[in-house]
Amino acid sequence: MHFLRERALTPEQLALASDLQHTINQQRGLDLKLGLDYEPFVTHETPWHRHHLIVEGTQLIAYGSILGAYHMPELNLMVHPDHRRQGLATRLLRQMVQECQVRGVKKVLGICENASAEGQLFLQKWNTTLDFAEHRMVRSLGDLQRPEWPQGVTICMATPEDAESIAEGALQDFQFALDVQDLRRELEAEPEPHKVLKIRGKTVANLRVFPASTRAGIYAFRVHPAHRRQGLGELLMLQVMHDLQEEGYQQVWLEVNSQNPPAIRLYQKLGFETTVTYGYHLL
Repeated sequence: MHFLRERALTPEQLALASDLQHTINQQRGLDLKLGLDYEPFVTHETPWHRHHLIVEGTQLIAYGSILGAYHMPELNLMVHPDHRRQGLATRLLRQMVQECQVRGVKKVLGICENASAEGQLFLQKWNTTLDFAEHRMVRSLGDLQRPEWPQGVTICMATPEDAESIAEGALQDFQFALDVQDLRRELEAEPEPHKVLKIRGKTVANLRVFPASTRAGIYAFRVHPAHRRQGLGELLMLQVMHDLQEEGYQQVWLEVNSQNPPAIRLYQKLGFETTVTYGYHLL
């Protein structure tokens, strides 16, 4: 039995992890949040190894991932059904938690699907407390028409000039501090994932798209407080979803805090449905 820590996966490792995730999801009726469809081959600049694997021979028997922002890493793991009750989940989680004990981390969260009775029991043994919960909401694409833009409104990819506005919104709405200079460089090198809505040249709404295979995720969607309840957020979402549909994506998904009724109502109006709820537990 070998314990491996990797900053990026090989194609073979990704195939093994994806197969194990599919097996568990099918057997337990779950939708494990492991981030395997988000840049698995990319090495990210973090103090920890993103991927943690336990291998026996040629078989992957356990896998854990560290996701989320630098100040608030999110941990999730899975163990092969034939290798449970051997302490593997505990060993894996301890290893990941230990790696996250670095300067700048405010809290470490463990992700567990509400529908996972085994996962909930495991976290109870760790004496965790629920910090918050998020609904994953999904919408199929294929039936969207391009929305009409009001006069003075433009929707486009973000530019380095939008970095300060995006960073300000991330801090105000998500308590997530972005380095403006780093964001400017990112927007210059890869602007496509960042979409902004502007009124006469001023950025008032933005979001980020994470493409993965035939579906895409939407993150960090926000509208400036002074411009809310004017239909601008709905307009940005409709345009982005239409663009994704034109690019061939079949589905779009997002996650929203379960204690945010206004946002949930907006997404429901846009045709999203809740498919799963994840709890984020303090470790």
